[in-house]
Amino acid sequence: MSSLSMESNGITNNPKLTIQQNYHIKSSTLTNINHNNPPIINAQLINNSPLKNTTPDFYIIRVTYETDNIELDGIVLYKSIMLGNNERTPQVIRNSMMKLGLDGDPERYTLAQCLPDKELVMPPNANVYYAVNTAFNLNFILRPKKDDNN
Repeated sequence: MSSLSMESNGITNNPKLTIQQNYHIKSSTLTNINHNNPPIINAQLINNSPLKNTTPDFYIIRVTYETDNIELDGIVLYKSIMLGNNERTPQVIRNSMMKLGLDGDPERYTLAQCLPDKELVMPPNANVYYAVNTAFNLNFILRPKKDDNN
């Protein structure tokens, strides 16, 4: 919030314009106020932003489709998918299939996050946003389920 005051110096009729700013400060002292330089604040300004210390509403994940075909060097075989904070496994599989150009029933696929020493297979109806391990890259593999006959 700013306040504006007009002062007359008495010698001439030129008014001197003074602007004073009020800061929301968490227990501090304003020192060294100079009109040419900003004030030095001996404290931390309070951040009233609603975005303070929040997690993102979505992640961008990379999904690769596992096939029996031989992969070629230099070809990017993944698609980036936006993973919302309310998406369950079937929806993420559907989005991945659509982006990868696959047809069929999402129930016939599994989705797993690739971790350095293992894979984390997403449960059938998990909220994938909360199931992922964000300490590692968000790389996933979409693969057809194994038949019960095999």
